[in-house]
Amino acid sequence: MKIKQNVILFILLLTFLIWTLSFVSLINNSTSYSGIQELEHIDTVLKEEMEEREKEVLISFEEDGRFGNLLLETATLLLLGRQVDRPVHILPQVGRKMLHYLDNLPLPMVDTRKHCVCGKCTECLCDTCNTWQKINSDNFTRSTEIQSKYVLLQWYHADLVMKNIQEMAEMYKSYLRKSIVNQVQDYLQLYKSSVPTEFVGIHVRRTDYLPFISDNFKFTVSVDERYFKHCINYFRQRFENVQFFVTSDDVPWCEEKLSGEPNVHFPKLNGVAGNTPQQDFILMSQMNHTIYEFGSFGLWSAALAGGITLVADNYSNREHNLQTAIRLYAPENWIRVDVSKIL
Repeated sequence: MKIKQNVILFILLLTFLIWTLSFVSLINNSTSYSGIQELEHIDTVLKEEMEEREKEVLISFEEDGRFGNLLLETATLLLLGRQVDRPVHILPQVGRKMLHYLDNLPLPMVDTRKHCVCGKCTECLCDTCNTWQKINSDNFTRSTEIQSKYVLLQWYHADLVMKNIQEMAEMYKSYLRKSIVNQVQDYLQLYKSSVPTEFVGIHVRRTDYLPFISDNFKFTVSVDERYFKHCINYFRQRFENVQFFVTSDDVPWCEEKLSGEPNVHFPKLNGVAGNTPQQDFILMSQMNHTIYEFGSFGLWSAALAGGITLVADNYSNREHNLQTAIRLYAPENWIRVDVSKIL
């Protein structure tokens, strides 16, 4: 009798165990099926989002000018994209030029495998030509007339960039080509001493820019060597040990006018051949302070360097838009030098 009871108990336990295992298996299968459904749903949502992204307006910036202007235009593009919460891209030709100075780009380039980036349909080699709709950057955030999938902003926004100049400068400085930075730092080691040394970069913009200012803004006074000597004396009075490094698009003029000044150097990182524009720019960015008169190259050199900046002011009948923006939004350590009072 006892054996029979044990057999019945064993059968009951075995039945319960089989039922439990079956129930767990059913739950697992249901959960697995639910998980697969959830993954499929996520995949579908991601594909739909990617398709919507493809339909978004492609926003870029028209190339106008040399490297300093490209930095202004790219900063404008980045800041406006942030304001309207839309992705922005730089043109491939702009990206290639910037990579002569930078190891990495601050924005992605337009993917030419997916988008036509030709300036004119008459020059287009793409399967489908897409005409850019051009919008002034000052009006972009207020524009309600975007009629194209391709929007090309024009004219950098000087006020917007100067309001954010320190943030933009820190970003650009982090991307500078490390190989040239190291070359410049090795060169500067030659001028360091036991006494703390202040390095001041001097950028002199001449050649084609002087006629540009004269024709469009009408010089009232000449920004010549007297301006630079005035600024050099300012730093000599301020610091005990100071070394000056001159970069320019007209080095012979600088050597003629400034070579008699103590501790004023004309760097030639490549020997007698002189420097490339990339070396000049990165050299200026590694200074403690800056002297420059006008131009976007000098502006960005000063912004990346930090410290005190002396910039020429009140030399023309009409102000350049960068002059106006500097007057309104320059960092506190930027000093505008009234050229009319020192000449």
